[in-house]
Amino acid sequence: MKKFIISIVLVLGISITGFAQQVAGHIEKFEGKVILYPSGSVRGIAAKNNLEFKVKDSIRAFQKSTAFIKFIDKSKIVLNENSILYIKDIQNLNLKNGKVVFEIQKQDDKQGIKIATKTAIIGVKGTKFLINVNKDEVDVILKEGEITVSAIKGEFKRYLQKEEEDFNKFAQDTKQDYEDYKKKVQEEFVEFVKEFTMKDEMAISIKGKEVRDIKDTKEFDDEFELLNKF
Repeated sequence: MKKFIISIVLVLGISITGFAQQVAGHIEKFEGKVILYPSGSVRGIAAKNNLEFKVKDSIRAFQKSTAFIKFIDKSKIVLNENSILYIKDIQNLNLKNGKVVFEIQKQDDKQGIKIATKTAIIGVKGTKFLINVNKDEVDVILKEGEITVSAIKGEFKRYLQKEEEDFNKFAQDTKQDYEDYKKKVQEEFVEFVKEFTMKDEMAISIKGKEVRDIKDTKEFDDEFELLNKF
């Protein structure tokens, strides 16, 4: 009888272990106030160097704070101030707010890693990029590599950069009314897409359903340098 009871306990122990949350990575270091919120808990844990986090946990960097995060596959993430990152699982992250810099290691599987924001899902298989979520606007700055941007609902209204370039040329050659020209070029250089691909040095801003190119990204250079700090 005792052997039977012991056997049941061992089996239950194995089962419980199997359902334990998977370790996703650790907070390597931090500056300021950074809190880890374990799955299902509203009470956070103050960050400390090399603090492990698991699937279903959330990490928040408060004002004037930064979290330097390393995942189990050696991918690196820097959470800037006022950022909240939810680790849905190893391959799915949710950026609820703030500015976050990513350096994702090359993924062998076809799925890669997906990062969800309020309006778009970013598909990644290995690259360096930044996402800034501010209210209803999302900026995506791609430093190197390739990513796919997909609309969560409906389609994006994608304004192609050629529209502005063509207007500048047109304005030099003619005095035609701006509104007439704008209507014409919008018909020619706006596309409706469910998803699109970004490549090296591209940058976009998503506001609602509208997607426009960002030309000057120098202000983000210092953010990418943070990846070299750990």
